[in-house]
Order: sequence, then structure tokens, then C-alpha cells
Amino acid sequence: MAKRLELTEKHKEAIRAVAGDPDMDFSKIVAFESVAASTRPISQRSSPYNGAQMTEAYLRQMSAHLKSNPVTLQVMHDDYTLPTGRVFMADVFAAEAGHWDLNAAFYLLATETALLEKIDTSIIDEVSVGTLPKHAFCSQCEFDYMTEPYRLYYRECPNEHELGKDGVHLRLTEMSTWTELSLVNRGASSKAKILGAAKQRLGTETYQRLAASGAEPDLAFLFSAVTLAPQKPETNPKGDVMDPTLLELAATKGRLESENKTLAAELTSSKAALETANTQITELNTKLVAASTATVQEVETLKASQATFTTFLTAQYKSACVAANLTEIPNATPEQMIAAIDEAKIVLAAVPRGGVTKPADSNEPAAVPAQLAQAAHYKSPR
Repeated sequence: MAKRLELTEKHKEAIRAVAGDPDMDFSKIVAFESVAASTRPISQRSSPYNGAQMTEAYLRQMSAHLKSNPVTLQVMHDDYTLPTGRVFMADVFAAEAGHWDLNAAFYLLATETALLEKIDTSIIDEVSVGTLPKHAFCSQCEFDYMTEPYRLYYRECPNEHELGKDGVHLRLTEMSTWTELSLVNRGASSKAKILGAAKQRLGTETYQRLAASGAEPDLAFLFSAVTLAPQKPETNPKGDVMDPTLLELAATKGRLESENKTLAAELTSSKAALETANTQITELNTKLVAASTATVQEVETLKASQATFTTFLTAQYKSACVAANLTEIPNATPEQMIAAIDEAKIVLAAVPRGGVTKPADSNEPAAVPAQLAQAAHYKSPR
């Protein structure tokens, strides 16, 4: 029971704020305080974050983030199950050797007896944060791995500085998000432990009393260093044990590269098809223009031939009407004119060629002018 927080009014005010319930029933919950993260080197041999260090500013951003964003309590970072509790208070405190700690207080239901007993008996006494940095700089050359996250898989920056060799590590600055705090068997951040009553700082007076006495509070506390043992170790091409998250990032990178190649090939194919279509359109346009020009010329030729034929036929029609004493039809059609010429041929065919004109009282037919004789022997185009 020594690890459970005795809720002060400051604690209760913070819990009401994150729960959004001014009538919170505090008898239903149990609260604890832990060191959630620190500026000490992270001990996580299974990932490129081994040896990485958060800055003091990073920790303070985590504290500020909590005031307007929910941070849940999980078990073993299992986000496939519902939260076990909730973080309600966090602040940054000076630690030994110039380091800084982020202390976080959380609560869970009093009915979670199995978890509570394990925490009270220190079977569970370590925590781990789930947080994402905006920047992860190479300690040697300041290359930002977050600009090319896939490089974390290989643990090497473009300048060939290998993480974990010769003291090269990540320097984490500017928090992007803090999603959860987990109860774990081994924490990744050094000294990330659930604190006993004597070590609690948030909302209590214990820490302040020690500091006021002239003692260095952190020297009075024993925080055990922690490491994270990989549960399902996997290795990269160099044989290093890899974090599953980084393996997922690498897989995503490979998938995106493959999709990019496919899209590039499809784009090249589409461009070729478009160029072929444009060439065909140009050729068809050229043929269409040529055909249109030829058709116009043919129409003009036909119009000229028709005009010549109409002139000739009209002259023949008029001559035939005069010769055969037929009534001329105004605006006669070509068919009517040809029919009249055929009819006139019957009359004109009986007139001998070269005949002479006879007196009016003669029974012999009169001579016909050469023009009319020619019309009589005109053959219709039909």
C-alpha cells in the first residue's frame, strides 16, 4: 500500500480535469506516481533508440501535452485492448548529474485487484512511455533521421555514422505526440519506475521538504537502471536485433517503393499510348482535309458540267418546240425538255435532209433548216 498516492486536493483537481467529471467518486480509483521518462540514455538494446537521449525541452513538451490531450494507461503497450487507466498529472524535475525526470501520476479502478496487488508488491514496478519525436538527430553529425525514417532500419545515417558504435546515438528533440504510459516488465527509459510514497513529488510536500533541508533529493533515492529484453527478436541485414515498429516501417517503405515503380511504369505506358493516339489523330486530320479538298473540286467540276449540259439542252428544247410546233413549258425540267425533244423527233424524222421549200399550195413538205435537222437527230443521254 506504500506506493499508492494519498490524494491531495491538487491530485483530485487534476483527476477531475482529465476525467471531465466534477463529481468524480475518488473511492472507486487508486492512483500511483512514476518516473515516466528522463534525459538519461535509453536502455533498449533491441532498437536503434538504444542510447538515445531526450532533451529537457522534450520532457517539458510531454508535460504540456498532457494538459490538453488524453494519455491512457495500458499494459505492455497493447493498444488492442481497452485502457487500464489514465495519466492525470505530469511535471519535470531536476535529477542527479544534471539530468531531468518526467514524473507522471496515473489512476486505475480500485476493482483491478490483480494489477493493484502486483504494483503494491513491486511485481510490477516499471513503466514505459509511448511517444514520437519530431526530430531524431545523429549525435555525430546532426542528421535528422525523421526526415528519412527508413534509415532507422539500417541504423546508419548518410554520413556512415552507425548508431550504437563509438558512442553514436540519437538525440530526441521536439515531441510530436505522447499517446500512452504502459505498465511493463522492463522499461526502456532508465529509472522509469513506480515510486513509493517517500519518492513521490507530484502534488505532495515530501520532495519539497527534502529540498528545503539542503539535501539533494535525488541522491537520497535509489533508482535501479533498467533494460528492455526483446520479446520476439528479429535481425536486419547487419545481424542487429530489430524493433518490430522499425520492421513495419521498413516493410511500408518497400511497399511504397514498389507502388512507386508500378505507377512510374503505368505513367510511361500512358504517355506512349497518348503519343500514338495524337499521331493517329494528326494523320486522320490530314486525310480529312485532303478528302474535303478533293470533294470540293469534284463538286465544282460537276457543277460546271451540269451548267454546260443545261445550256445545251435548253437550246435544243427551244429549237424542238419551234420545229414541232410544241408549247414551250416555262422553267421546264431536264426530264420535260428531253421528253419534248423525243416527241419532236417523231415529227422531224419525216423531213428529208436537204429538202427544198415548196409553195404553200404544194403537197410536198418544206425544207427544214440545218439547225433543226441536227436537233431532230440529237440522241438523248438517257
